[in-house]
Amino acid sequence: MTRHLLMPWTSSDDIPEALNLPAPLCHWALQTDSQCVLLHVLPLSLLTASPAERASALRKAHETLVQRQAELSRQGLGVSIQIRIGDPAEEIEKEAILLPAFAIAMPTHAREGFERLLNGSVAESVARHSDIPQLLWNGRGAEQDENAKRTILMPVADTGSANALLPAVIEYASARSAEVVVFHEGLGRNDLGEEREPAQNQSYINDLCTRMEQAGISVHRISRSGGQIVDEIVSVAEECKAELIALATHGRTGMDRVMFGSVAEKVVRRAPCAVWVQHIEPIDSGPQEERYLG
Repeated sequence: MTRHLLMPWTSSDDIPEALNLPAPLCHWALQTDSQCVLLHVLPLSLLTASPAERASALRKAHETLVQRQAELSRQGLGVSIQIRIGDPAEEIEKEAILLPAFAIAMPTHAREGFERLLNGSVAESVARHSDIPQLLWNGRGAEQDENAKRTILMPVADTGSANALLPAVIEYASARSAEVVVFHEGLGRNDLGEEREPAQNQSYINDLCTRMEQAGISVHRISRSGGQIVDEIVSVAEECKAELIALATHGRTGMDRVMFGSVAEKVVRRAPCAVWVQHIEPIDSGPQEERYLG
């Protein structure tokens, strides 16, 4: 079965370079025989535009996609193109399901403050609502060099949260011959000022590391306490020169997000590398501390 990696480009992206994969991700896609699908979503307003305006927009979109298709093809990647008209987040989610895509790879704008609250982000909207994993990167992540140190940072907040991430982390690490840094924390407080416990149950983390080592992955563990979650994750990623951060998120919507945001979203905006974001359902029906989960 063909592995489809969906790479969207929406009308809100100002530069066609948004269609490029960061170098480490491009190498990973090549090593795993992933078929890239370049998707350009044009604004819904084109449906009521004149035939000439609609034809012009479609022609320009197609020319851009063909150019990027040629660039990625020269790197050895299989690439196809699609053009849609509609709401960007809805069209991306729909295309990802229809392919089906194993992941959605796209850049995200580093919006902060009122601009983020008012405008949001297509990438963040997809990350909150789609069950399909996303590969997201900001401007820093886009500039990563292929020859950078091959390290994956895997923060572990509570028992069970890393299980959904493990297959993707093992696959990526194997394809890139990368080391996995498992990061967990000691006593401290989360970003909301609530007391938190250490990553539950050392036996769970030991088992997690053992499973990766049995798959032939080199694993290193780091434990810290006392700092704010996002600061800790970004700091460790910078120190270990990570080329990928793998995060699980429950997804947060409504007033909760407006007031506090999501840990995953904050990491994506500040990370020095690409971030693999995978949506999971709450582990149980009781209250959940956010910790590393958005």
